[in-house]
Amino acid sequence: MTSGSIVRDLRVSDVGSCGPGKAGFYYSKSWDGLDRTPTEPKDTPHPYTSQLVMHYDPWIKWIDNSNPNFVRECTALSAGWAATFTPQWSTNHYLKLCSKLQEKMSGSDFNLGVTIAESRQSWETIATAATRIRRGLNSLLRGDPHQKIEKSLGWVHSSRKIRRRKMTVRATARDLSSRWLEYSYAWVPLVVDTYNAGIALARIWGVPETFSARTSSFVASSNSNTDREYDVAEQMERFQIIATYARPAVTNILGLESPESVMWEKLPYSFVADWFIPIGSYLAAQNYFRNLSQAQFIETYYRTRYARGLRKIPGAKTLIDNHGGYWLTEVDVVRTISSQLVVPTPTFKSLDSVTSWKHCVSAVALLTNRFL
Repeated sequence: MTSGSIVRDLRVSDVGSCGPGKAGFYYSKSWDGLDRTPTEPKDTPHPYTSQLVMHYDPWIKWIDNSNPNFVRECTALSAGWAATFTPQWSTNHYLKLCSKLQEKMSGSDFNLGVTIAESRQSWETIATAATRIRRGLNSLLRGDPHQKIEKSLGWVHSSRKIRRRKMTVRATARDLSSRWLEYSYAWVPLVVDTYNAGIALARIWGVPETFSARTSSFVASSNSNTDREYDVAEQMERFQIIATYARPAVTNILGLESPESVMWEKLPYSFVADWFIPIGSYLAAQNYFRNLSQAQFIETYYRTRYARGLRKIPGAKTLIDNHGGYWLTEVDVVRTISSQLVVPTPTFKSLDSVTSWKHCVSAVALLTNRFL
């Protein structure tokens, strides 16, 4: 496939209340790619780009509310009422896609280095929980449910003796916060790591010499200009990566070639920093793909924009007739092929992703433990 373009402009020029304009149907498509050689299989991928634009822009009758006796006519493009969209796909979306692909390629996100570095805390968590459960059951068997609750919420000394505290509101809030943090950042990672360790071992023993993985992600958004409304105005962005590669090294599958990830996970409150900027995911993905050899990555970006049914225009104006309505369709495709996947530097996350309910509960628990 070589470069080319097609344009079908059926619009008619005229002058309206907003100045010169063109009303009617417009179609445009352009593309650029490499030709397939005679010896190549039909399914051999090549870099490719294309852009498709279609829109119907009629003369739209409207009145200015300050002068309702005067009917005006404009096209959406000449009046500046056409739908506009802002790309929402960001480096953090691409980084999340790389992490998703890494997990598919290695079978899991298991990191043996991080697991070994945090093994002491894991065993302490297990031992403390076992002591707490045993003491609580003993109290329950003696018919003392109040003491059972107190011992289940209390914390254990290094001698595994439970510290006795009065059941005050302050102590209960602090104990509940500790249990939430223990569940979220000790027990859940421990169970997930145990499961992923089994998957990693199965991956090491059972994968073929060469294989492929495919993953994709999408972002949806709406019209960027809120002063004009449409019955439908949406943008869909989708990114897909297809990887074909040889069997990774065992050290790469187990995450042993990522010392930066171990150092980051051992830093105090590094998980809080990951709420705002995904440094942990970046370090893990960067090291994995940097140490991968004999690989091919086919990356395809799709963007579709669609709008129809203009029903509100900016300012103190009222629509009278839009002759079937303005509509727009745009489709962009960009495909690249490379032997190395470049992981982008992360940026700060959006406020919506930072202020999830789990992050909010964990933040309250951290503040409660710190100041109560």
